[in-house]
Amino acid sequence: MKKVLVLGAGGFVGVHLSKAINDHPDYNLVAVDITADKLTENAPNVAMLTYDIQREKEEYVRLISESDIIINLIAIANPSIYVSDPLQTFQLDFLDNLFVVEQCVKLGKRLIQFSTSEVYGKSASVYNPDQEYEFDEESSDLILGPINKHRWIYSCSKQLLERVIHAYGIQQNLNYTIIRPFNYIGPMIDFLPTHEEGLPRVFSMFMDALLYDKPMYMVDGGSQKRSYTDIRDATRAHMIILETEDERTHQQIINVGQRQNEISIQELAARMNFIWEQQYGGTAATLKSISGDEFYGKGYEDSDRRIPNATKMEKLGWQVEYGVDGILQHAMDYYHNKFSES
Repeated sequence: MKKVLVLGAGGFVGVHLSKAINDHPDYNLVAVDITADKLTENAPNVAMLTYDIQREKEEYVRLISESDIIINLIAIANPSIYVSDPLQTFQLDFLDNLFVVEQCVKLGKRLIQFSTSEVYGKSASVYNPDQEYEFDEESSDLILGPINKHRWIYSCSKQLLERVIHAYGIQQNLNYTIIRPFNYIGPMIDFLPTHEEGLPRVFSMFMDALLYDKPMYMVDGGSQKRSYTDIRDATRAHMIILETEDERTHQQIINVGQRQNEISIQELAARMNFIWEQQYGGTAATLKSISGDEFYGKGYEDSDRRIPNATKMEKLGWQVEYGVDGILQHAMDYYHNKFSES
């Protein structure tokens, strides 16, 4: 039985993946994060160690040395923090992650590193509006905005980490797989701003608006498009990657997402409003336009489209089960049941 160490197990992706690993007969899970709240809710039978990588690195060295496979999910993944605290974003998303990578190199461990679809940056349609363009792991250019749009420090940190991992693969034969997620949605994706301070990702902002009679803010018009992935589909993809230890995953970068689930932020709002009215008998939220600088702060910029090429994942036998409405229904059920009477 292989020991799998999940770092960042208390986050949105981590809690779903940790539960799946814990239920698998061939793996012995060790889950680590700075907080266990979500994991306790999602998988109360999973024990989690609470260590802070920025203060307790010696514990991380010990845990990595004792494990066979390292799954690294440690990250700040929130656009409002990229803008408000770019240095902390760089510290955690690059420097602290690099520490984990270097330990895997030193100790000869298999590394499954979570990156982001944001490494692709701006879509090709920014430069050629008539071009239909899927992001491909092997050939797509990674195009970011100017330095004064420091929202890109997250993307840049993740991209640089990928390049270092790739270099370790070339020069020291690091056994790695890099996963690039495309806009996962599901239960426990984020906090709701009514209950906690800060700005979560768009789905949680819209859910908060529906629950508490607030407007849905269309940042910079809301015409930006994203390809959404159900956390259930994503978790199955992650498990397939974990279970596959051959040339299809060795030293590979793999997109997890589907272009068929691409919709605009405006359409996301419309579909959530429709489900809210039809399924829960609620009142639709009003839409309100706002600039990125007003909403997130100075230094924000966005990508207009982010379409994945999922050929590598599909060759591993992965098929998406959930369309956009099924994705939204599943996630909205969770938040409605948890907060509608609060």
